[in-house]
Amino acid sequence: MLALEVEYLMGRVIAACHDDRRKVEWPPHPARLFAALVAAFKECELGEPVREALLWLETLPEPSIYANPPQHQGMVRDVHKVFVPINDSNDQQSQQKKKYSPISAGINFRRNRQERFFPAFTPYETTVYFIWNDTDVDKPTEQALQEVAQNVSYLGHSMSPVRVAVYLDVPSKKAPNLESDPQGSILLRTTARGRLEYLENLYSRRVENAGLQPRLGRISEYRLAGTNEASVPRGFFQHIYVLRKEQGCRLPLEAAFGLCSLLRSALLATCSDPLPASISGHLENGNPSPEPHMSVIPLANVGHRHADGNIMGFAVLFPENATANERKQLEQGLRRLETLKLGILGTWRVHLIESEALGSIAKTLRPDTYVDASQHWASVTPVAFGRHPKKQAGKDVLALIAQNCRDIGLPEPVSVNIVRAGKFHAVPLAGEFKQSADLQRCCYLKDKLLAHIELRFDRPVSGPLILGAGRFLGLGLCRPYRAKEAGHAN
Repeated sequence: MLALEVEYLMGRVIAACHDDRRKVEWPPHPARLFAALVAAFKECELGEPVREALLWLETLPEPSIYANPPQHQGMVRDVHKVFVPINDSNDQQSQQKKKYSPISAGINFRRNRQERFFPAFTPYETTVYFIWNDTDVDKPTEQALQEVAQNVSYLGHSMSPVRVAVYLDVPSKKAPNLESDPQGSILLRTTARGRLEYLENLYSRRVENAGLQPRLGRISEYRLAGTNEASVPRGFFQHIYVLRKEQGCRLPLEAAFGLCSLLRSALLATCSDPLPASISGHLENGNPSPEPHMSVIPLANVGHRHADGNIMGFAVLFPENATANERKQLEQGLRRLETLKLGILGTWRVHLIESEALGSIAKTLRPDTYVDASQHWASVTPVAFGRHPKKQAGKDVLALIAQNCRDIGLPEPVSVNIVRAGKFHAVPLAGEFKQSADLQRCCYLKDKLLAHIELRFDRPVSGPLILGAGRFLGLGLCRPYRAKEAGHAN
């Protein structure tokens, strides 16, 4: 057994989630602890034995975790905006020295301020254990890990100092209450082979640019130990990439199908060949792939009182069973994609939002807007039915949507209703989508029934929820529905 013990010396945790700087991260993710170990190794220049120990540590499977409570369940302090001065650039500092004395500079030189958040949480117990039960550790590796662990001074923000220690066993009362489970619903950042080298390179680059932040890395599923609630059911599309429109004309949501088609074509052109079926959606013989593959959805300004219905960007959804190489191929293509040509409408400039910045962008662009678990969902773009539902009671509609849900790995809903208009502010009528010239030219969609729906499940399910024949090109996009977001009457 190997266990890393983390004690929060001030009794509180100050650490922001990677995808929302307003939310506190609890329990601490294994990747955060590993990054802290690497930082201590580099800053204290601890030598090759420690590096070898960290290389060994990154190859271990996901640790079990003891944390009390295992989830904070929202029991955190209110988060308020705090504005802090940003660090002066070298140019600003040199100009400041030329024009002002040290005293006058402090009075007259006005520095920009940056919005910051400091989410905090006070757990019942201040000690957390990361546990590898089936791991044998030799004495030199144990000593090297102990050396680097005792040099870790904080985890998260510097205002939450910690003590880290290495043990070969843990107290019996500290049995893990979070366990790795591929079907689990608790998502934690973990470490994989190659993370040490990546963090070392980033450490060197931060000498010139202190603002650089590490990429997200691997995400692993966990569940509460001793429970069968493995989880909130979730679909196949768990890798989500957000492209924000930086410049270009305003286009309404009913143009979603055409825009998503253009974006897909542009992205296929920037991804290196050969394209796997998970990206192209087609097998080597040209036939459509029966497996889940890349989907492009519109992110529009809808669902609040001041919404105008215009498209603000896109999300590219990628199936979680894609290989690491396929993900890397897609990510490289996304980073190369900078413009989207719209013919006579000009050009859109688009930009891939790194995962660390997702918490600071508009709510309508954030993945959690479309992923958060809910029993009640409603369509943002209308569903294209594979065939016309029968006119008899809504049982046929329920059967069709139930199959659509099974197609993306979700349970069947308990009720489905076709609604005359979208349930969210600023969502157009289904007929307005139907009038799109791009949709009219699409041979496999132009004769399909397009309709808005609302649906309920017998338990919360997690998105993204994309349904129907056009789900890979922006149609059939749903999001969790709350009555306060209602826009139209049925």
